[in-house]
Amino acid sequence: AIANRTMQGTKLAQWNLEKVIDKIDKLMNEQIPFDWISVSLPKRMLLKDDGIWYIKTLFENKKFEHQEKLCLEFSTEILYEDYDIVLPALKKFKELNLKLAISDFGDEFCPTGRINGLPVDMILLDDLIASEYKNDVPEAKLVVEYAKALGLGIYIDTKEEFE
Repeated sequence: AIANRTMQGTKLAQWNLEKVIDKIDKLMNEQIPFDWISVSLPKRMLLKDDGIWYIKTLFENKKFEHQEKLCLEFSTEILYEDYDIVLPALKKFKELNLKLAISDFGDEFCPTGRINGLPVDMILLDDLIASEYKNDVPEAKLVVEYAKALGLGIYIDTKEEFE
């Protein structure tokens, strides 16, 4: 059952990625300005070689040329994985000129220090951290200041830039 759910989640993410690529192409063709569009992918697509292969193949098949407008979003789950596997995998995605984000960053179970040295462009703050930051909770301030010190873009779930 777990393997089946994992495969269904991957298929759904692939379908969503295809739709986002189509949307990016449409916006670019209509010359509508936007910064980027984010799509959430399961960690399996990062950690397994077929994930990078799938995305490269998708870009080729769709003749997609606007990779800089696409942000791949992975949950904080990847921060628990072996750094020696995650780092090279993220680098492969960066070689495709993609933006990378970590979602739900800063929640109570997030190993925030593990993001240091990973080639990600931005974080999407956990809702609670965003709320606590606005209420001057010191721990939330630390999370945001840490991300700033790393030079990361900071966004909330609505994909609005934070602050």
